[in-house]
Amino acid sequence: MKLISSITLFLVVFSLNAQEVKNTYPFRSGEKIDYDVRYSIGFFWFTAGFVTFNVDSLEYKNQSAYHFVSVGSSYPGYDWIFKVRDRYESIVTYNNLRSLYFTRKTFEGGYVVDNTYVFDYDKKQINYRINNSNIEEKSGTMDWEHQIRDVLASAYYLRALDMKNLVPGAKIPLNTILDAEYFPLYVRYLGKIKIENLDGKIYDCLKFSAKVVGGSIFKEGENLQVWVTNDKRKIPIKIQAEILVGQVKVYMTDYTP
Repeated sequence: MKLISSITLFLVVFSLNAQEVKNTYPFRSGEKIDYDVRYSIGFFWFTAGFVTFNVDSLEYKNQSAYHFVSVGSSYPGYDWIFKVRDRYESIVTYNNLRSLYFTRKTFEGGYVVDNTYVFDYDKKQINYRINNSNIEEKSGTMDWEHQIRDVLASAYYLRALDMKNLVPGAKIPLNTILDAEYFPLYVRYLGKIKIENLDGKIYDCLKFSAKVVGGSIFKEGENLQVWVTNDKRKIPIKIQAEILVGQVKVYMTDYTP
């Protein structure tokens, strides 16, 4: 599972058939959230990269839409260990935050991905173009799966949902799309907890774990945990995951509403 994909996949914790988003969202155009990415090798931890999530607005095919962009990178001084350059973009409807367009361009340790998806709700199809290091470039059409969203749109969709009735231990299925394939994953709610961030602030959080797909960085299984603020903004404060070599921890460093 790729870096930003893994950071966002844990965020969909409700059955999409049972929940509807509100007309007002906990984010708006101009929001920006920054994170430090820390890796461990043995007993040593070091800040080797960053991830940034941005929200903007635009016109897409004659309709107003949100434009989500997430960029992740290793710092140049650590590129010799594992070079990362990730960029994800998602365009979604204002109403219900449905995916309209999604693109993913990543470089992770020499593994390259350049994928694009266009969602056609009239024809109930997803038009795709994929070009990966281990997949010959191809394009085509997939049948549309009910309530499917790309991984970045899913992250913001969760923040618009009501979490008051979550029960600890609940295991909720979710579907997403990567490399022109559908993945039936799930997220588990673990309960409420207070955590201290790197800045020393204490946050009331909701804790989740998620099953992820193995890949160039992450181990397959329920190996990813996240702490999300238990308030109207639902901001991910900390993310922790087992990786193929060591661990990775992601901490929020700055938030612009």
